Amino acid sequence: IGGFDTHAAQVDTSSTETGAHAALLKQLSEAIFAFQDDIKLLGVQDRVTGMTFSEFGRRIKSNASLGTDHGSAAPLMVFGTKVNPGFVGNNPVIPSSVSVNDNVPMQNDFRAVYTSVLADWFEISQSEINDVMLKTFPVLPIFRKSGLSAQEVNGIGGLQLKQNYPNPASGNTYIEFTTTGGYTLLKLYDNTGRELATLAEGNYPQGKHNITMDVSYLAPGNYYYQVRNGHGQQTKAMVVLR
Repeated sequence: IGGFDTHAAQVDTSSTETGAHAALLKQLSEAIFAFQDDIKLLGVQDRVTGMTFSEFGRRIKSNASLGTDHGSAAPLMVFGTKVNPGFVGNNPVIPSSVSVNDNVPMQNDFRAVYTSVLADWFEISQSEINDVMLKTFPVLPIFRKSGLSAQEVNGIGGLQLKQNYPNPASGNTYIEFTTTGGYTLLKLYDNTGRELATLAEGNYPQGKHNITMDVSYLAPGNYYYQVRNGHGQQTKAMVVLR
């Protein structure tokens, strides 16, 4: 299905809830409903999983032509009877003032979604997954067999991220996260969603961990830092001053 590259006329001038984008989502919704209904009638609904994917995201703020330009992040949907209901991720943190160039940061690498499908749906071995993906990515709780709930992947379980201190920051700032253990990533993004640095990476034991970050090289403005592992991800906003 095409037409989602809505640089202009994404919504109607009279209402942001109607227009080209709303019509596309309606078409997608009806198609998924019909497909699920068909495979249920065939008795194979427990053997089929569907997934949507786009090669680009959208910006936060509409441009002058009532559209949105290419962005860093976008929602991805996985559907089927064996999929955990709910969201894998958090509502994005949006600064009080944004421009048409600003993005929400990516929360889950799309390769983590592919890793999760290979591991929990196709039941591919970890060694084979590593050969295919060329790098280790966390298995997200997309499927019921993963044993994790949507609440856990949103941080109400195996992963917690605290607000950096001090915030706003001008020299060093301190970031604390708690994990039940395993491969963990802590990354820094600017307000366009561009990845700036890997602040921590590795197999961390269960417990609290503190990272010292030097922000003196950063230009004043809004930034995001994100921790993620197999138990989910958390994102926080940070302000840098001079």
